Amino acid sequence: MIVINSESFINKIDGMFDRCSDYAKRELSFRGGRRLTVLYIINLCDKKYVTEGILKPLSAEDGIYPSRELMTAILASLPLSECTGESDARDKILSGNAVIVGEENGQFFCYAADAKSEDGRSISEPDSESVVRGPRQGFVENAMLNVTMLRKIIKSERLKVLSYTFGSRTNTDVKVVYYDGIADKRALGILLKRLEGIKMDSCVDSGNLELMLQSSKFNLFSEVGNSEKPDKVASKILGGRIAVICDGSPVVLTVPYLFTESIQSSEDYLKSVYYATFIRILRVTGMILAVLLPAVFVAVQRFHKGALPYSIYKIQTQARSDVPFGIFTEMLIVLLIFEIVREVGVRMPKAVGDALSVVGGLILGDAAIKAGITSETVVVIAALTGICNFMNPTFMNANVILRLAFVILAGIFGFYGIALGIVSVLVILCGKRSFGADYMMPFSPMGGRILYDTVIMKPYAASFGHSREMDEGYEN
Repeated sequence: MIVINSESFINKIDGMFDRCSDYAKRELSFRGGRRLTVLYIINLCDKKYVTEGILKPLSAEDGIYPSRELMTAILASLPLSECTGESDARDKILSGNAVIVGEENGQFFCYAADAKSEDGRSISEPDSESVVRGPRQGFVENAMLNVTMLRKIIKSERLKVLSYTFGSRTNTDVKVVYYDGIADKRALGILLKRLEGIKMDSCVDSGNLELMLQSSKFNLFSEVGNSEKPDKVASKILGGRIAVICDGSPVVLTVPYLFTESIQSSEDYLKSVYYATFIRILRVTGMILAVLLPAVFVAVQRFHKGALPYSIYKIQTQARSDVPFGIFTEMLIVLLIFEIVREVGVRMPKAVGDALSVVGGLILGDAAIKAGITSETVVVIAALTGICNFMNPTFMNANVILRLAFVILAGIFGFYGIALGIVSVLVILCGKRSFGADYMMPFSPMGGRILYDTVIMKPYAASFGHSREMDEGYEN
């Protein structure tokens, strides 16, 4: 790279960072009036690293101006890269590099030394994915540190890492991590094509990328998985998934994402096969109850009263004798109140939100029953569906929309409306694809081993390579 001189280059960089109080410029003077200039952003670069690793070594040659070869030798322990122009130097400075500018034989040169500050949140267990047993490490906001955590688990040179930059204003680093030879090539090709087609002004969280990676803007069921646990993401990578890590976000995306992943947990593989299977069946049951229970109750009370035993029907009639609303309106009101209380509890500070959601729910529920606005049964059903909804966090938001939709269908058409809704949802799910993979696989298209490690836990004892006969042989 040849320009007029280093002074004009530095003046252009200074102009770019005009009125930036955290922009720092350190000049090193040498014999003959020659000098080197180090440019960096305070706190983006480690101050001690800049002083001890760059400034002191360059100044330790008794006033002798270091040539390009000597400078690269002195700073051999630092990852150096040559800047190709003012804009490249600006981007390097904003990325946490210290830029070194000088001249040699009338030729200008500029190198960027990686001196990023590692200050940030320490590694801890994520609140959203706490476990009773298993690794407790969680991802942090540093993308390279997240990649390092994955490499500590998967110690193989076949773990590949690709780098991208998104956001014309934020220049956010994004890493694509996959295991070469295991990752599906078609899914990888689709992902890279979608990433290359993304044009955005800012990317401040992996959620921004998640929305852009969807095949449609109106997806109710996400095609992209996410997690804050390195062990979970590493397991998915070894299972053929591809991870997308966004700098500044502790949530790592994984693709492709299948429906069966929502009923699985990394902790399942640390439990008994029988208990893990039981828990998975509970998750499926909870998902069904969270979506269909209010709708079934409305349909029975409004159109199919004969489906209930007379004793239960009599109790329900007496409980609702003072309620001024129809069962359809009553159920909608209670469900909406429950969602309001839940949203307030989520948005408020944790100490206040937990108390507010519990106390608010108890007071509102009890007051609504005493005021004759709703019946005890409807409150119980709304609370039960709300609890079941938390059993499957992945589809928690989608279940809320489906629940209200099914209640409306049940209120208009009864069981026929529920059947119509179930068929419609199944058609949508079975026709859905995630980065080239069938979303409902292995249920649709149906394979011979339909329950293999989906609802029924896959036993691992056979893979240990031993048997009772072998154990008896060792004992003898």
